[in-house]
Amino acid sequence: MPNPDPNADPATAPVTRRPYRPKGKIVWMDKPVRDKINKLLFDGRSYPAILEALGPDAKDISVNLCRYHKDAYRHWPAEIRQARLVLFHAKTPGK
Repeated sequence: MPNPDPNADPATAPVTRRPYRPKGKIVWMDKPVRDKINKLLFDGRSYPAILEALGPDAKDISVNLCRYHKDAYRHWPAEIRQARLVLFHAKTPGK
C-alpha cells in the first residue's frame, strides 16, 4: 500500500497488522479431515497413531502434523467452545 504522503516519516506511520492466517498443508485439507486430526490431538494420540488413523488422508503430512499441533491447532478448542456456547444459547429459552 503506497504511503499517501511522500514526505511522511515511515518511522511514525501507524503499523497495521494482518489478521492471523494459518499456514501449512493440514490447514488447507478438507474440514472433516482437519476435525478428525483435531479430535485425535485433543485425545492425546501420538503423531504416528494419528497418521495411521488417517490412512490415505495422511499422505505427505508427517512433519506438518507437529507444526500444526504447535500453531493452528491451538485455535480449535476455542472454536469448539464457542460453537457449544451458541448451541447452548439456542436451546435455552429466552427470558
